[in-house]
Amino acid sequence: MAYTAADILKMSYNEMKLKVARGAITEAELRKAYTDNRKRAMNAINRIKKSDVAFTTRINPILNDAGKKTGEFTTVSTTPKFKATSKIDTVENLLKAAADVNRWLASADSTITKRREWINERIKTLHQHGFTFVNSSNFQQWSQFMEWFRATGLDTMYGSGDSVITDFFQEYEEDLSDTRPQMWFDLFNEFLDSRI
Repeated sequence: MAYTAADILKMSYNEMKLKVARGAITEAELRKAYTDNRKRAMNAINRIKKSDVAFTTRINPILNDAGKKTGEFTTVSTTPKFKATSKIDTVENLLKAAADVNRWLASADSTITKRREWINERIKTLHQHGFTFVNSSNFQQWSQFMEWFRATGLDTMYGSGDSVITDFFQEYEEDLSDTRPQMWFDLFNEFLDSRI
C-alpha cells in the first residue's frame, strides 16, 4: 500500500519510523510526503507573515556558568524553519523533519485563524488579571516586552503586575515598537529617572 502525504501527515514519528523499518513506507515515499507537507507549511508561513498575527522574535536570557541571568539576552526568530529535502542526508533526519513539519501543521500556530483564537484567549486571561490595556493591536508587543523583562532579570526586582512595569509599557509602548529590545534598558532607566 502506497502512503500519500496526507496519510503520512497523520502519523507520529514512531509510527513513521516503524513503517519505514518494516518497508511499508519507502524512503522515496517519505521524501515526497515531506516535500509536499513542507510546501504546505511554507505556504502557511508566508500567509501568516503577511497577516496581523505575524511571527515575532523570542528573547532568550544569556546565563552565566552558574546558570544565573546576566542581564543580557539574544533574540531569535519564532518563524518555523524546515530544511529543504535536498539538505536532509539520512532517513533518520528525514523522519525527524517529517515529524516536525507534521507537528507544526497540526498545531495552533499553523493558521491565521488558530493564531487569532490563541491570542484572543491570552488577552482575555490578561484582562482577568487586570491588564486591561492589552488588546489585539499591542498583544505581540506586550508579549515581547514581558519576555525581555524576564530575560533581563528585572522580574527579580519588579513583579509582572507591578505598576512600574505596566506604567512603563503604557507610556513607552510606541517607543518600544520603534526600537530594538537591546535599547529598552535606556528607555527603562529614563522612565525610572522621570519618576523620582
